[in-house]
Amino acid sequence: MKKQHLLTGFLAASALAMSGILYAQSQQFKTCVQVSAATMATHGGRICSGTGSPESALVGWVGDIYLRRDGTAGTTLWIKESGAGTNTGWGQATTGGGSAPGDGAYVTATADGILATERVLTGTANQITITDNGANSTIVLSLPQSIATASTPQFGKIGIGGAADANAVAVFNGQYYSPLQTVASSGVAKTIDWDTGNEHRVTLSDNCTFTFSHPVNGGRYVLLLTQDDDGSRTVVWPGTVLWPGGVAPTLTTAGNKTDLCTFQYIAATGQYLGACSLNY
Repeated sequence: MKKQHLLTGFLAASALAMSGILYAQSQQFKTCVQVSAATMATHGGRICSGTGSPESALVGWVGDIYLRRDGTAGTTLWIKESGAGTNTGWGQATTGGGSAPGDGAYVTATADGILATERVLTGTANQITITDNGANSTIVLSLPQSIATASTPQFGKIGIGGAADANAVAVFNGQYYSPLQTVASSGVAKTIDWDTGNEHRVTLSDNCTFTFSHPVNGGRYVLLLTQDDDGSRTVVWPGTVLWPGGVAPTLTTAGNKTDLCTFQYIAATGQYLGACSLNY
C-alpha cells in the first residue's frame, strides 16, 4: 500500500512539473491547441499563438489559425492555406487597417489567396468614374459633368421621349411647350422678361409702354395682348423691334379682343423682328 501511495505521489509531482515546463514553453514559443477531433492533428483545425511571423517558423496543416501576439493592426491573424505538415503556406489575413470593410469598400486577393491592398477602378470615358482613395479612406463616384438641377450639362445629341437622331442635336417625341405667363393688368409700363417663359399674355388695362429683357440669339417669343372691357388701349413698343415696312401694326381696340404678336431676336444687331396677327 505504501509503495502504491509513493508511486501515485511521484506521478502527480511529475505531471505538475511537466505542466509547468509546458506552460513556460508556451510563453516563449509558438504553441497550438487542438480544437477539433484528435484525428485532425495532422489535418488542421488548430488555434496557435506566438510572437513573430509563423511563415517558415511554425509547422502546420491547412486550416490552422495563428494569432500573432506582437502583431499590429491588420497583422495579427494568419491562416495556413497550403503545405500540410510544413512551415510555409501561412497567409496573413487583413482587410486593410485591421477593420472590416464598410459600405462600398472592397479588398482583392492575390493568386495564392492572400488578401492584398485595395485597388483603383475607373469607368469608361464619359461614364461613371470610381476612384478608391486607398486604405482607411473612401471610394468616390463621379460623373464627367454635373447633372444637378441648377447645373448646365452639355450633350452632343439628345432624344426626349425617344431615341436621339444622328443628325439633329435634339429630337422631341411628343409635345413640347413653354408655359404661358399671364399678367392680369398691364398698368402704364410693363417689362416682359423672356427668362420667365417664351410666351406671355397681358391684359391691357392702360396705355402701356413695353420693355423686353433677357432675349437669346435666335429666340422666338410670343406676346398676346388682350384689351380690357373698356378697350382702346394703346402700346408703345421697344425701339429694338423692327416691323414689316418699318411700320408698327395698329392694334385692335375693341374690348376683350386679342392680338397675337411674335418676335425673333438677332443678337448681332440687338433687334427683334416682329409681326402681329390681329383681332382674335
